[in-house]
Amino acid sequence: MSAGGTMQESLESEFRAAISAPASVRNADAFAGERSFAAFEAVQASGMHTLSRQLLKRRNAALAVECLEAACELDDESSEAARDLGRSYLLQGQNEAATAPLRRARQIRPGDFKTSWLLAGALYGTGRLDKAVQLWREFVQIVPDEPRGWRQLADLQAHANDPSGAIASYRRLLELEPGNVRALGSIADLYERLNRLEDAQGYAAKGLAVATGDPLSVYVLAKCERRAGRVAEALAVLDQVEEPVADRTLARFLSFERANLYDAAGRYDAALNQFEHANAIEPEDARGRFRKQRYVAVVERFKRRFTDEWVAGWSRTPELSERESPVFVVGFPRSGTTLLGHILDGHPQLRTLHEELTLDEVERWIIQRPGGNPEALAELTSAEIGGLRQLYWNKALQSGALASGELLVDKMPLNIVQTGLILRLFPRARFVFLARHPCDACLSCWMQNFKPSDAMNNFATLRETVSLYVHVMQLWRQFREVLPHACHVIRYEDIVVDVGTSIRELLKFLELPWDDGVLEHVSNSRQSSFIRTPSYRQVIQPIYGSARNRWRNYSREFEPLLEQLQPFIELFGYEESFSADCCARF
Repeated sequence: MSAGGTMQESLESEFRAAISAPASVRNADAFAGERSFAAFEAVQASGMHTLSRQLLKRRNAALAVECLEAACELDDESSEAARDLGRSYLLQGQNEAATAPLRRARQIRPGDFKTSWLLAGALYGTGRLDKAVQLWREFVQIVPDEPRGWRQLADLQAHANDPSGAIASYRRLLELEPGNVRALGSIADLYERLNRLEDAQGYAAKGLAVATGDPLSVYVLAKCERRAGRVAEALAVLDQVEEPVADRTLARFLSFERANLYDAAGRYDAALNQFEHANAIEPEDARGRFRKQRYVAVVERFKRRFTDEWVAGWSRTPELSERESPVFVVGFPRSGTTLLGHILDGHPQLRTLHEELTLDEVERWIIQRPGGNPEALAELTSAEIGGLRQLYWNKALQSGALASGELLVDKMPLNIVQTGLILRLFPRARFVFLARHPCDACLSCWMQNFKPSDAMNNFATLRETVSLYVHVMQLWRQFREVLPHACHVIRYEDIVVDVGTSIRELLKFLELPWDDGVLEHVSNSRQSSFIRTPSYRQVIQPIYGSARNRWRNYSREFEPLLEQLQPFIELFGYEESFSADCCARF
């Protein structure tokens, strides 16, 4: 037996002997004569706490939790014991369980940075990003001169799509640490995302003045150069970075930027290799957290479950009119939904939500029911459906109630997978489906640096991207057959060719009058405070057709994949009939 194993067994033995003793004998006199000093100390709060740390060092978080629970019971004023209990839960992936002891630790010591950091992580892990942001706001009020607090607040504000708040927090961090190059680069990055390119270049230059070759500042400057059409200059900027870049997230950003520059320069073979390299870099904070197979399994489970027979057995769904239901804009990612959303923003009777997680709480509730999603949908009562509708509207209308006659447009492409759930709640909901040439849609997804998730990790290779596309489109066609619903299909290419005609037909479908404001999408986009999707650069420009048939530049890569996409190329009415022979001509 190894020495490590012997120590582990000894620690467990001491803990078990101490914790199993009756409460009446848990005192110094009772233990002094019959237990070792170490065992006696273990029943005291400090001893329990010390023992738990030894257990944590040996990665026995489960036993450490028991030990720390006993320590907290013996001394409920120990912030360190409560903090370590929360940390032990986190090590086991139990974010929800971690929040209570960490809140207690923070209540005892409000200004302890480590406690706040752990609690913010637990809140973030349970999807309560707003609560994590509020926690750091409170922390910097208590400890206003702690730079780490301002950095954490700024990072989370940026993640929560609050760029103005994040910029203000980074500036406060710079007041405390004037040479903080990360803060300078982060502000530059946010300004570029806000399409304020001069400000972005200014802060990136400041970052490089502090640290030559700073990867984040270089990344922002390269993006600004590319957006100005100076591809060669952007590549020269990227060459300032010394490889390899230790921060995997930044390394991924830089690699995607270089790949896009090669593509813009017409160096398609180099771009292909660089995109493959970029997609292979997994950000440090995402490693092991997401599983692409899990998302595909969800889609496949829905395909098996949503049949005519199963839907026919559903309990009654309370009726709603079309005007009482949202309009859902769906499609495969990178199919033009962001452009359409900003076009619709120009209509006075429409309010567009741009990729808000409106269904998350609803889905969490469903998942917790027997059978989960979708099985639990079948037996929902009228009261439960009413409550779930309210959950949806509480999230959707956070910015305020709808005006009289105003329709809500919920734009989230992959809500297409949740069509069954949506129609269970809103049986008369209208859908707008954005189609794009399947090859171009798949290529664009593969070329994008999406935030890691179960779904987006399927874009790591072109083959996996095409596979997910096929799964999702097959499910959508099944929803159309099993759950007939009002759906208007609009093609991205048709918007590019004749935006007026395309949108006029869409407004007729929505029973809305024409309004010239829908033609002001560039102005609408520029007035938007923050565009969250990868299309933030494109939608502030006049509609252009350069993204059409881009896939042809990578035709060799599509050759073995076209057979899978052919049914959908035909379904959406594209004139070309592609085959492997077609690829040989390009």
